[in-house]
Amino acid sequence: MKIAIVTDSSCDLPQDLLYQYNIRAVPFKVIIDSTVRYDNRIDIDRELFYSETLKGRHSLKIEEPSVDDFIQVYKKLAPNYDAIISIHQSAQFSNTIKNARAAAVQGAETYRKLRAQKNISTQLQIRVLNSKSTSIGLGLLVLRAAELLYDEINFTKFANELESLADKIFFYLIPSDLSYLRNAKDIVKVSMLETSVAAALDQKMILVFNKNDVAKHNKLKGFDTALKEMQTLAMNRLQEAQSFDKVGIVFAGSMSDMEQLAPLTSFRMELAASGLGSVVSSLCPAVGFYAGPKAVGVAILNGDLNLMQLIGR
Repeated sequence: MKIAIVTDSSCDLPQDLLYQYNIRAVPFKVIIDSTVRYDNRIDIDRELFYSETLKGRHSLKIEEPSVDDFIQVYKKLAPNYDAIISIHQSAQFSNTIKNARAAAVQGAETYRKLRAQKNISTQLQIRVLNSKSTSIGLGLLVLRAAELLYDEINFTKFANELESLADKIFFYLIPSDLSYLRNAKDIVKVSMLETSVAAALDQKMILVFNKNDVAKHNKLKGFDTALKEMQTLAMNRLQEAQSFDKVGIVFAGSMSDMEQLAPLTSFRMELAASGLGSVVSSLCPAVGFYAGPKAVGVAILNGDLNLMQLIGR
């Protein structure tokens, strides 16, 4: 069975990994002063988004991929693949999952006709999975799925196991400025007073994303202190179970600015010493809009799948 993997641009996987594993990332839209741009690494320069657009006096709106956006991607895949696993940002944070599922149903007849033109009688199978996370947390799940993809894999079993693995994603995010979180009132509640006090006392909050939920970790004084605490949380969690051998790191800004963060450099060295790799990328506008410039995120996949368990009936 030939299986395609689809995700959305909030997954934050580096472009080279998307190309390497032939992963289709359907872009979010960034609407700047009524002009629609796509978060496809071409139409939107993420570094400029943080250094200029987000800080500027612009009208900004983020929109998830539409039903038609997904239909167009699924149509291209329909004649060449037997099945699609479509893994997306948490249903709690956007309508991405809802739109992908609608596209699977609404486009079914179109996909059937496209396959019939190539004398393929079987129906295209589409399974839309809720990652229950976002950013590089979603990215790690997508990457692990791509690594495990094999022609002899049992599609239903594969999708079911990935869905269970999503519960073990932990994504830690430190916003640079709590005022940006005011845009995320439907996801996490931050009062005006809380924002003002945090700014006056240089307090940084760690947000913990897991199982569709966002929890506030204790505020800490100073960005470096918060970074070290976030890394401790991640490392402690990694020691609890067999985990995926890569840790995701995202930054809302330029990679050169990220490299100036000494605790983050130290963390990557600690990961390497423990035999863990790191996937480093820029934070997507879909999350950065709420986290602000210079926000830092770290994700782990605190569990894993074995390819041999996914083959056969």
